[in-house]
Amino acid sequence: MEQKIRNLKCLGCGAPISPDQKRCRYCKREIYISSFSSVLQQSEYDFERTRRFYKEREGQEDQPGLDHAEGMCYLRLSMYDEAYACFQKAIRKNFDSSETYFLAAIALLKGKNPFRLLKKDVDSAMTLVKDALSLEDVPVYYYFLAYLTYDYYGRKLLRAQVPWQTWLQKALEAGVSQGDREEFHKITHTKEPDAFRRG
Repeated sequence: MEQKIRNLKCLGCGAPISPDQKRCRYCKREIYISSFSSVLQQSEYDFERTRRFYKEREGQEDQPGLDHAEGMCYLRLSMYDEAYACFQKAIRKNFDSSETYFLAAIALLKGKNPFRLLKKDVDSAMTLVKDALSLEDVPVYYYFLAYLTYDYYGRKLLRAQVPWQTWLQKALEAGVSQGDREEFHKITHTKEPDAFRRG
């Protein structure tokens, strides 16, 4: 195992790297991708190389960044159970990354509208997003709560603790952009509700 860790190479330039490095010293490429948008922007070739890089290191390193990055790769491949498992491992190792909670909640949706899910899964996703908000005040997190509340509780005519309109208003006040909204729906494979466009 030590031999494999000693022989790590940067995906960008092939330079030797150590397991604790965040960026390559030579080409400045991220060793562990840190945002889902960077995964979405990769070409299929780069994405496949990145995915293999993380898969080969699975179980070798105790790095929450590795689990988080591998989870993002699984999420891009729509392998939701595997993505969720990786995000849960990352949370256990480093519980102060709000994006990990956010992406774990997205994985729980499994590419479906909340309306089609079990209540326990929707509530678990809401808890994860609220945990993310407790760590970092990000506008799209409020938007996610609005979407979960609208699509599950609103469409089923159930009473939610906090109405979707309240979460949407908080998202707008926090400055959620149209780009954030579009990226959210791209990641979740959903469409923005008409009610949100009017709201």
